[in-house]
Amino acid sequence: MIITPSVTIHELIETYPFLIDFLAGYNAKFSLLKNSAMRATMGRMATLSMAADIGGVTIDMLIAAITEEIERQTGNKPDAASGVENTGGDREKLDRLKNIILSLHQGVPFETAKAEFDRLMSEIEPTQIAAME
Repeated sequence: MIITPSVTIHELIETYPFLIDFLAGYNAKFSLLKNSAMRATMGRMATLSMAADIGGVTIDMLIAAITEEIERQTGNKPDAASGVENTGGDREKLDRLKNIILSLHQGVPFETAKAEFDRLMSEIEPTQIAAME
């Protein structure tokens, strides 16, 4: 796996499960990753670029921290690409997804956020999901 801004949290954690604890400790806003339901829903859509925005860090800083932790844990430094990538998707839907994630950080009940997430998913075609990733 190449660590890029468009890699989803789900993909990253599937490959490197130890990153759940690392990311939760790296930035308090990432502590929601400890919730398996959150990882199973929002984690499938949220990219590292989105996570960096939510965490208030640059994507380059986040990718550097992740690759350093992977190297520390495994002894192998993964390939990484930094910088902002073109999301290529419907910007309004990306913004809605980001707002859902931000609302969870602001204390909106998970059930409320999940209902909005489910509505958003019903409006998105599989090709748009791929483009957003």
